[in-house]
Amino acid sequence: MTDPKPPVPFGDTPPTRCVFYRRVCDLPARLDPLELGRITVRADHIAALVMPSSLAHAVHTDLRHCHRHGAVSALGPVLAHPRSGRWTFLIRPDLPDDTALFTELFRLHISLTHPGTTLALPSPTDRGAHFRRWIHLPHNPFRLSGHTVLDSLRACTARTGWLRTPTPRTPPMTSPRPHEPDLHLSIHLHDLRLDYAACHTAAHHFLHEWCTRHHPDAATILPGHPTDLPRLPNERLYLHR
Repeated sequence: MTDPKPPVPFGDTPPTRCVFYRRVCDLPARLDPLELGRITVRADHIAALVMPSSLAHAVHTDLRHCHRHGAVSALGPVLAHPRSGRWTFLIRPDLPDDTALFTELFRLHISLTHPGTTLALPSPTDRGAHFRRWIHLPHNPFRLSGHTVLDSLRACTARTGWLRTPTPRTPPMTSPRPHEPDLHLSIHLHDLRLDYAACHTAAHHFLHEWCTRHHPDAATILPGHPTDLPRLPNERLYLHR
């Protein structure tokens, strides 16, 4: 069940929605671009965990259960991206930026935003069932600690065996840009080698970011078509850098 529209004054328009996000939710939202009414926010004093919708649904249910029993003081903002089959939890920027956590999340197809990442928020111009929408609409500046959401995530994956038993509600992963060729992306992480398929744009953006964060040989694009390889987790997030 999604929450109702934000209670903004003077009607719900992109500018008044931005005012609501800024004044009520402490989200520094802006129109980008102005003429299209798209609303974005930079992940500077906030962070976000982006995960597959079926896993996110389990995490959200667990957090609601914890809230009802007093283990969690309140629920933080959560939004859905129906087209990509993913949910975003807006959280406090208190999770460490380390390799161990990145590896744990990466294997679950979950991404943790870096400072400066641009996030899109639901806008009144988003029409139809395929556009982003609020699962839990914020009515104040409160956001859950990243550690709280991470604890719930770990509890859910331990109970369901997420990696061993994929849920049928998870949509099949297809290229976000079918007109681009797929490339074979090979990632080296300590003693692990991970191989994925990714569209041309996402592969090169990921390669640049990964090698910048680690070392020049931390990832490479191999020749040949990546037949039968799984797609790069969170591939859509690497289309715009």
